[in-house]
Amino acid sequence: MQERLTTTCLLKEAPANELMAVQEESGSALPVDIFQVAELVAGYMDCMEEALRYLQEVEEYPEEHPAVQGLRSHLDRSRQKLMDQALMLQA
Repeated sequence: MQERLTTTCLLKEAPANELMAVQEESGSALPVDIFQVAELVAGYMDCMEEALRYLQEVEEYPEEHPAVQGLRSHLDRSRQKLMDQALMLQA
């Protein structure tokens, strides 16, 4: 595995109503029932697993590498936020 430089990514915390803003800008419908939320989260998890698989199998990063752990943590937080916002809109 070739050694890579790790850079710090500065991310601004997204506003709580980010999901609604995306819907307004894109015209896409947000999930309207719990089954659509489940499908959304399942699709997100598939993409998350593929990104992590790529880092580990293709780029040959070990599971404990900071890049793998950081991406896993970031994507898991994003998944939770997406799910929370989608379910909040259901209430």
